[in-house]
Amino acid sequence: MKTWAIVRFRFDGTHYWADAPDGAEAHLKNEHRHEFHATVEVEQEHDDRDVEYLLLKARLSDQFRGGAMGRRSCEMMAGSILRWLRAQYGESRGYRVTVEEDGENGARLEAIP
Repeated sequence: MKTWAIVRFRFDGTHYWADAPDGAEAHLKNEHRHEFHATVEVEQEHDDRDVEYLLLKARLSDQFRGGAMGRRSCEMMAGSILRWLRAQYGESRGYRVTVEEDGENGARLEAIP
């Protein structure tokens, strides 16, 4: 059995998809705004919460504030969060990171040892 710390946070940002296909998706080539929703799960090492939810959320919110993100996709943003988590909490525990545009569509990365 595994226990996970789960936190959610949001940030406003703009990005664009330079290689968007012509047609219905062509507008995505232009910089556009989203409210990005992130869900982060960190495997706990025991059932007495070695990763505190409130502290994790505050640190993530400080580190990932949004703004102009250029070509960064949800997958790329999730990768940035995952790399930060591994640097903070180590490579030996499991992580799940989901980043969605406007709480609707997005990507999930999992790093499960």
